[in-house]
Parts: sequence; structure tokens; C-alpha cells
Amino acid sequence: WGELALAALKSSPHPMSLDELVSRVSKMEGCPSSSDPRNAIRVALTRRKDAVRRESRGFYQLVDG
Repeated sequence: WGELALAALKSSPHPMSLDELVSRVSKMEGCPSSSDPRNAIRVALTRRKDAVRRESRGFYQLVDG
């Protein structure tokens, strides 16, 4: 989930909501199945806090640099 979420974030110049990420990632090829995709993405991005910044509740953006 994490790599796909990072790819979705790279494709957007603005912060994305968790719902936007779920929508984009679920349409990507190679998307794993999950009974709770929102939580899977949230956990994956939390584990990558060196690469992803949480702008506000539920919005994520890649860290610059």
C-alpha cells in the first residue's frame, strides 16, 4: 500500500485526502486487497513519515527534498 500511495502523492502537486488516496490507489495496477484500505494507507504513510508530511487531519503530501 505504501509504495502505491507514494506514487499517487507524487502525481499530485497538492495535499491529498485519505479518501482521494484510497480512490487513486485502488485503481492502480497491482493494488493489494484489503478489508480496510483507508487504514492500510494511513498506516503505510505513518511508517514513511520521513517521506510524507501530514498537512492536517487526513491530508498528506510528500516532503520536499
